[in-house]
Amino acid sequence: MAFLGKGLKADLQIMATEMGVEDVLSLKVFELREAILNNKNFDEEFCREQLNTIIEERKRIEEMDLAERKKRKEDIEFAERKRLDELEERKKKDENDFELQKKRIELEGGGSENEVKESGQFKIDLQNLMPKCLDVVLDGTVDSGAQISVVRADLVKDIECTGEGKIKLISSFGDSEIAPLRTFNIKIDDGWHDAIPTTCAVSKKLVNDMLICQTAYEALL
Repeated sequence: MAFLGKGLKADLQIMATEMGVEDVLSLKVFELREAILNNKNFDEEFCREQLNTIIEERKRIEEMDLAERKKRKEDIEFAERKRLDELEERKKKDENDFELQKKRIELEGGGSENEVKESGQFKIDLQNLMPKCLDVVLDGTVDSGAQISVVRADLVKDIECTGEGKIKLISSFGDSEIAPLRTFNIKIDDGWHDAIPTTCAVSKKLVNDMLICQTAYEALL
């Protein structure tokens, strides 16, 4: 019967199964056709309509699957665009904050030395963080009371950076130090975050690997 040629092998397998044919998965197309035609339950008109129904149902499912895959792809692309837009917006904000910080330093200290108090490890509201600068993973501490991030000099001596002048650091014990300002590309070492240019005072006296101020911490997130 010619109408059996309209269906795919999967369609004929479904029809043969409904007619009571066994082991349909092992049968070839022509064997399925013969099994259907020679079946005691075969009725040409009924089988013609039944095959049309099976074909229509298969196509409906295929269209649903295609629409679902298309929607899933669009959702992924939208999420990626949103992530890139947020990243670009964050980078612009960081650049603007950095320029404002430079201007403030120039205005307050005439472009030379500026004085800030860094509380170091003696502040209570601290949070540990593992920032990464190139291949160097630092044991960082977030301190909401610090006015600028501070990194230990011996850990970053071989890392490429840009110079931004000097700053005077004063610890909670009153010890002071003139530290160079340097900008490093730093990121949170979790495989998700991107590197952000972060201005730090490079200290020879810092006990911790790195002290991260609140502004820098929010930029790294």
